[in-house]
Amino acid sequence: WSCWIVLILRFILGSVFAFSGFVKAIDPWGVLYKFEDYIAVLGWDWLSPFLLFCAFVISLVEFVLGVCLIVGAYRRVSVWLALLFMLAMTPLTLWLAVTNAVPDCGCFGEAVVMSNWATFFKNIVLLIVVIYLLRHNVKLANFYSSSIQWIVTSLTTIFIAIIASYGYFYQPMIDFRPYKVGQPIVNAENLNIDE
Repeated sequence: WSCWIVLILRFILGSVFAFSGFVKAIDPWGVLYKFEDYIAVLGWDWLSPFLLFCAFVISLVEFVLGVCLIVGAYRRVSVWLALLFMLAMTPLTLWLAVTNAVPDCGCFGEAVVMSNWATFFKNIVLLIVVIYLLRHNVKLANFYSSSIQWIVTSLTTIFIAIIASYGYFYQPMIDFRPYKVGQPIVNAENLNIDE
């Protein structure tokens, strides 16, 4: 049973990371604007020139890490990286929950908007999953030989880089924003216009 539990937990954790990275990658401008909210609250204006780079990096890291967790590539390293990620994000989301300095953390872009407390509790659950996997993930046989694991990460990196580039230069491939291109901002039927 422990092998099945590890597989299920790895799939859940990896899916959350991959989804989070994907929705950030399709809209790098949205991530940039969210980062601007953070640095405005923290007063870290010196970070402004690096925010777009950070938007690309965080989406890439989350997505690639998520895929590695799902398919079992770099199974030891990926779980340790997930732990580092959660150790950084969990205190941040606690601070957001307590202060409400930024109303929405932006963890899932515009695709899923969660309250700060819901985000914090989600991170606590994910942290528990990561800690469980640290202990039990190595019991599962490796799906890949070490000589081909790089192919998984390389193809995943290329894929998400293309998605992010398209979102940067054009529009998000999947638009989760409330006012999508072609969507009327005001419903004409609800307007009371005197003729």
